[in-house]
Amino acid sequence: MSNSPIFLSAADIHGNITQYEKIKSIVTERGIAAVFLCGDLLPKTGGTWTPDNKIRTIQMQANFINDYFLNYLRELGELTQVFAIFGNDDFISNYPLVKDAEIPNVTFLNNEVAPLTVDGHDLHVAGYPNVGITPFLHKDWEKWDITPGDTPHKLFRTDGYTSRDGVHVAVDLAAIDETIAADLAHLRTLSDPRKTIYVFHEAPYDTPLDQIAADNKYIKDDLLHIGSMAMREFIEAQQPLVTMHGHIHETFAESGDYQIRIGDTLSLTAANDFASDTLSYVLFSAPDTAYVERLQA
Repeated sequence: MSNSPIFLSAADIHGNITQYEKIKSIVTERGIAAVFLCGDLLPKTGGTWTPDNKIRTIQMQANFINDYFLNYLRELGELTQVFAIFGNDDFISNYPLVKDAEIPNVTFLNNEVAPLTVDGHDLHVAGYPNVGITPFLHKDWEKWDITPGDTPHKLFRTDGYTSRDGVHVAVDLAAIDETIAADLAHLRTLSDPRKTIYVFHEAPYDTPLDQIAADNKYIKDDLLHIGSMAMREFIEAQQPLVTMHGHIHETFAESGDYQIRIGDTLSLTAANDFASDTLSYVLFSAPDTAYVERLQA
């Protein structure tokens, strides 16, 4: 076991209150130095979002934030430091509700960096919520990966909707040239990657962290790895201290692993099943990353 502080990483909780409350218990029991919530935090009740989905709405997620989540974050922030991002299923219209709440010890990040000092170690935390373009209609947090106009290793659609300003607005991402690669090139200038813990929602390409099931209806040409090539290249080139990921719920069951060492970088995913009362999470140490363990509660 490392002598470095122990941190907790969780993702894809999708509004599961039982799982959220378990995080508080673990923090208290283990003396966790910081919690990292890696996106898809809000309910996705109602299934895949479409314009006529009357259950999974902007207001439904806003109600969850106001009725439960803000108070939960206050309680968690009294126990430890919390760093969080939204994920592709969290409506961007509601991001100001958490970003501007000014809850002590709770920081939401969107292509931003914040300081983290624990036990005399001066580190940084970088948060990046965007994912590559998906086959789904909800486009709030989607960008091209490396090359505008193409994602060769997975299926996608460019037409869909954003939820900006509290309403859904039609958009076609074929008209944009924004890329994950360009964002990461900017993000790396904000801190020393080797002393930075990165909170991503997307997973790096061709790793145990981005593998979908063989019967997934969105498979392209039998390719089971659908993560970000830009993110993989960023890790290889910049060698960040730790990167955390979510997005692909089933990847641990499919790949058989929840972590990978890419050079000096520890990359990990909790691969949580939000439909279960059982929380899957990862504990790890930093800046000495010798300890990493996926657990369930």
